[in-house]
Amino acid sequence: MDKVEWQVIRNAVRSADRSVPRVGRRPRFSDRLIVQMYYWSVAHDRPRCFAADRQNYSSVFRPRELPSYSQFCRRLHAPRVLAMIEHVLRRLSVAPGPVNLAFIDGKALPVSESSKDPDARTGRGHGKFSRGYKLHALVTACGRIQCFAVRPMNEAEPRVSREQIFPLLMPGVVVIGDGNYDSKFLYEIARERGSWFFAPPKQAPQQRRSWSRTTESRREAVELWEQQPELARRVYRERTEIERVFSRLSCYGGGLGPLPAWVRRLDRVTLWVTAKITLYHARLIVRERRQAAA
Repeated sequence: MDKVEWQVIRNAVRSADRSVPRVGRRPRFSDRLIVQMYYWSVAHDRPRCFAADRQNYSSVFRPRELPSYSQFCRRLHAPRVLAMIEHVLRRLSVAPGPVNLAFIDGKALPVSESSKDPDARTGRGHGKFSRGYKLHALVTACGRIQCFAVRPMNEAEPRVSREQIFPLLMPGVVVIGDGNYDSKFLYEIARERGSWFFAPPKQAPQQRRSWSRTTESRREAVELWEQQPELARRVYRERTEIERVFSRLSCYGGGLGPLPAWVRRLDRVTLWVTAKITLYHARLIVRERRQAAA
């Protein structure tokens, strides 16, 4: 990991340590150290035992003293440590300016077909059916992953978005999704949040049997596709930005690649993906700073 990127992570962890309230006595190994150890192991695509071995640290980050492997795993699931990890994610994912355009899509996180993970399910991902999980993400035009959810792969994208992502929409944001998200419930939630949702219709005009029961905002979007198809396609082409964000999230050392064999069960997968997205934001912040200084 780049030294500058790691310094961004450490500063965010230090801020989280000051912001998240502490309950009880101060432990021997601080929560700040536990969080940094986990980011270090995730950045190197290694299991948790990697962080408990002093030989795996460098001049970029070398703690004076480390907890045992069992203590590290136990402390990692403490409420305050999890709250600090969430605080770091929120701090680094803040957009540098106002957010007016966002995109929503899913990224498959398959596991081996022979895996015994009871939380993994079979669903459609990457053009075929596979077993595993799926990352549902709302991405801003500036490349920030504003909010996300990790669910088993068999859960439908519109339902996950309706329950966990769209209720967090900021007012005044235009959200673009593909045809899988053409749901009257998403249009309705977006309008209630003061936003506007846009997706290509699933059905042709002659196939709409329940047209009278759809929402007004969805009807307006469908009429735009029918009356001004060139404009609608031009707007929809902006959605490819989320594909580039998923590519940048995955295509570098330490990025969100296929789930390794030691990342199983929904809580562990969610924690792993959260750390990967945090590291991606740190990398993005460093790149923006270097571009501004050039």
